[in-house]
Amino acid sequence: MSRLQQDGIAKLALNLTDDEVIAVASILKINWPFSLPTVGSGDVAAASLRGLRSLAVRDLATPIGEELSIDDEVGGLIAAMSLGNSYAVSYVAMNSNPMVLVGTSTYLWGDEVVVVDMLTAGGIHSLISTDRATGVEILVATVENVFRLGYRDAAAGSNDAGLYSLSSRDGGKTVLRASQGRLDFGHFDHDPTSETASFVVDDSTSVFEISGVAAIFSE
Repeated sequence: MSRLQQDGIAKLALNLTDDEVIAVASILKINWPFSLPTVGSGDVAAASLRGLRSLAVRDLATPIGEELSIDDEVGGLIAAMSLGNSYAVSYVAMNSNPMVLVGTSTYLWGDEVVVVDMLTAGGIHSLISTDRATGVEILVATVENVFRLGYRDAAAGSNDAGLYSLSSRDGGKTVLRASQGRLDFGHFDHDPTSETASFVVDDSTSVFEISGVAAIFSE
């Protein structure tokens, strides 16, 4: 556990691995709605077993007979990610193919009370339960940071990475791409024959307006 400071309020962040997340989701019989970058489609069962062992070692799960009882806080956060219909996300991806993630992603799920999942490319989740307004502030701050400072990741090989943001507000149709000194509003053009897409720019600005960015994430 670690404490994050947000607007002067200490909020408890729970750190879990991909394996631990899929293990809790399996026990609770829920579908995890977001990315698990280190767990392939054919590795779910093995990842769940690894996660169960890890949770037990960390005292986040307690053996009861032949089953494990999950810590209430852990179970509550994972279960909350399956509730509600509202989501928003900002993620770092290749500009040449926005389907390829190369950096940290920030997911927000829920309606009034939300769970924010800050996910690294290495599969480490930092989960925070908060109100929706604070969750949106976290996403807006993420976009603003990239707009002010830019983003560069060694995994991209060059400056071929951008921060992409979208939400359930319009079914993810409107996409915001942030780079240093530039905001591009557009949409994805998917190739139905492969896992590739291109980002099509509809409008651009070199002025950061918080209200305009927040609108992307607001319901």
